[in-house]
Amino acid sequence: MDPPSSIPSNHPWMTIGSPMEARMMDNSCQNKDTMNDCTPEETRTNCLVQLGVSLVREPGKYKVYDFVLKHNHVFHLAATTFMMRSERKMSDVQAFAIDVAYASRIKPKEIHELMSREAGGRANLGYTGVDQKNYLQTRRQQSLINGEASSLLRYFQQQLIHNPSFHYAIQLDIEEQITIIFWADAKMIIDYAHFGDVFSFDTTFGTNKEFRPLAMFIGFNHHREMVIFGAALLHDEMAESFEWLFESFLNTNGGRKPKSIFTYQEFAIAKASAEVMPKTWHGLCTWHIMQNGIKKLGNLMKDGSLFLRDFKDCMYKYENESEFEEAWNKMIQHFEMVVRQKRDKELEAENNAREKLPLLCLKNSPLLKQASQVYSRKIFKLFQNEYDYASTAIIEDRNCSQPVHEYTIVLLKKVGEYIVLCSPISRTISCNCRKFETFGILCCHALKACDFDAANAMDVVKREEEIALC
Repeated sequence: MDPPSSIPSNHPWMTIGSPMEARMMDNSCQNKDTMNDCTPEETRTNCLVQLGVSLVREPGKYKVYDFVLKHNHVFHLAATTFMMRSERKMSDVQAFAIDVAYASRIKPKEIHELMSREAGGRANLGYTGVDQKNYLQTRRQQSLINGEASSLLRYFQQQLIHNPSFHYAIQLDIEEQITIIFWADAKMIIDYAHFGDVFSFDTTFGTNKEFRPLAMFIGFNHHREMVIFGAALLHDEMAESFEWLFESFLNTNGGRKPKSIFTYQEFAIAKASAEVMPKTWHGLCTWHIMQNGIKKLGNLMKDGSLFLRDFKDCMYKYENESEFEEAWNKMIQHFEMVVRQKRDKELEAENNAREKLPLLCLKNSPLLKQASQVYSRKIFKLFQNEYDYASTAIIEDRNCSQPVHEYTIVLLKKVGEYIVLCSPISRTISCNCRKFETFGILCCHALKACDFDAANAMDVVKREEEIALC
């Protein structure tokens, strides 16, 4: 066989081995002190499988001189081969898509799930969740190196010249890359000395297009005005990173620990706080609790519900634990009853749909008869209204010379026209008013066009999964 052009002519021989693939090291170990704990697992078995070839100078071809086929380890399963390092490669297009999604504040796990679905499954994606995590981390660190870090360091040096009390600290990972930057000026340090018994620690700020967390140590002065005790730029929100940050903050302030700290609900922060400040009381920020309550339980706060009022009472009204527990249990019991009542109404609606036939305005209409058998009573009523409006529709123009028929529809006493497309071949119909896409029922314009497209007339009200829209 002819030697490839990329190998120099004076290369005497080469060996192609086949050791088992080494797992990629998770870059979660950011601190040099934790290097021993983050040693990657040994995955090599000294497998002797190899192909040895040597270059025969005359006539300039390669010759196989050694071939060992027997492996000393189990093979990868076909279902896991996509996890092998040799099979993983992130394309430029995928990297760009990840950047766009991350800049849109989509969470990394959700980005990976989205990309996997678009590729038809994780096995077809070409990279793993760890690869994506490492990519995003590298991008964040690189941006620190190229722009933000250098600007910040210049700013810190200028501050030190004008005020020697200015303090900053930088954490590096095992590759000497910047991961965390913490700083506090003289005013912040003095404020903490006076008002640092209690502070709030918040990382819910996004700073730039990378949305790197900006951590703030915030308190109140004697005028009940907000004061800042320190700030930091983070590249992740892991417990180890928070531990380093809390230690740096305390070192800046002479080791003085607060009596109370308030944060949002985050396990990594709670773990770091207990490790660095074990005697400090840790509370959850009521604003974040309320926001999470609205986000998770917003469905219980509709239609004049008193859930939000009762929820606030549990948060602010009761100081005694037993009183709080009693009020909380009453609230839960009350709204469990509300949920049961709503579900009972759903069951009643289902029962009525099975026992009572909807009222047809045109009893002999085949279309309405079919619709009444497919739709629920409420949806059928909406559909029947559209069918009624179809009687006021006029076909102003139509073109049936193409495979897809085009109709221009106008309504009496209404301004504007609508374009309806019907395909007798694929038995599909669509309208530019997009009522079906919005409300889930066909519009009066499409129903009017069906009067002239017999192929579609009896298929337009099949279940949604059976209707193909153009």
